[in-house]
Amino acid sequence: MLRRFMGSLLVASTFIIAPGCTEGEGEGEVAGRYIDGQTIMTDDQAFSATLFHEDGEPTVGENNFYVRVAVPDYANPENEGRGIGRAEVSLSAAMLDENHIMGVVPEVEYEGDGVYEIEGVVLDRAGDWSLDVDIVVGDIHERATFAFTVEG
Repeated sequence: MLRRFMGSLLVASTFIIAPGCTEGEGEGEVAGRYIDGQTIMTDDQAFSATLFHEDGEPTVGENNFYVRVAVPDYANPENEGRGIGRAEVSLSAAMLDENHIMGVVPEVEYEGDGVYEIEGVVLDRAGDWSLDVDIVVGDIHERATFAFTVEG
C-alpha cells in the first residue's frame, strides 16, 4: 500500500512546477538570484517546501527565514497543499564553491499551518549558498535544498 502511494506521489509530482526553479536549483548544484516564496519538492517528493525571507532577500550577516512544509495537492497543483505541523525541521547552510559552512545552529519554531520560523541563519560571506532544510515526520526524512547567491 505504501509503495503504491509513494509511486503515485512520484508520478504526480512530475506535474508540479516549482516557480523560480531552473535546472539544478534546489539540488545544490546551481545558484542564482534568490526568489522569495520559491517552492520546491523535497528529495523523495513527499513534501513541498516554500522558502521566505523575513525581509524579502538574504544579506551577508544574520538572516531569518520561514519555510512552509506541506503535502502537495496533486489534484489541484495551484493549491498550496496541507501544511505539516508536527515535523522536526532543521536548516544547515554551506557555500557551494568553497569549503565553508554556517557555524551556528539556527533556532526553529513552529508558527502554524506548516510554517516554521528559522532564526539566526548566519550567511557570513557574499557568494553562492546552499540551504538544506531537513524535514522529519515520523520515520520519513526528507530534504529540500535551496541554492542562491548572496550579494556583498
